Amino acid sequence: MFSGELSLLRKCQDHLHERVYKYLEMLRNANWDEMTDGRMELYDGDYMNIETGMTKSVEECRWEAHRRHLDIQYVVSGAENVEWAPLLLGKVEEDRPDDDVYFYAAESLASGATIHHQAGRFSIFTPEDLHRPLLAPQEPASIRKAVVKVSLKNLHK
Repeated sequence: MFSGELSLLRKCQDHLHERVYKYLEMLRNANWDEMTDGRMELYDGDYMNIETGMTKSVEECRWEAHRRHLDIQYVVSGAENVEWAPLLLGKVEEDRPDDDVYFYAAESLASGATIHHQAGRFSIFTPEDLHRPLLAPQEPASIRKAVVKVSLKNLHK
């Protein structure tokens, strides 16, 4: 897991894969007022989902991980908490391999960390990272975010 502020992106450049860095630049430079929600195809199987919704209580959010993609999660507006834990602590309770999403039982996770995302903040989750996004920092509230899915095969070229 890697987390940061897009305003400080240049300081992170040496630590990121070139493709990941380019997608973060895309997020930083996007005119979000002109972009509609939905799926946007990017390059060679990579894509971005733009979503507007509500944050939720901890009971309504699920732990998840992905095996074929890296997740870049970016908050456009609003705020959320995202919980993180290492994959080795989790127990799969539902798998959707066609969608590359695996849900994990909350009771199997005893430790981790909470990341506060507000507008301009991003986190990158690898297949070794469990994450539980969309947690309301206080009360449920509106949030707009983008999630870039980077195919792992594109990172090994």
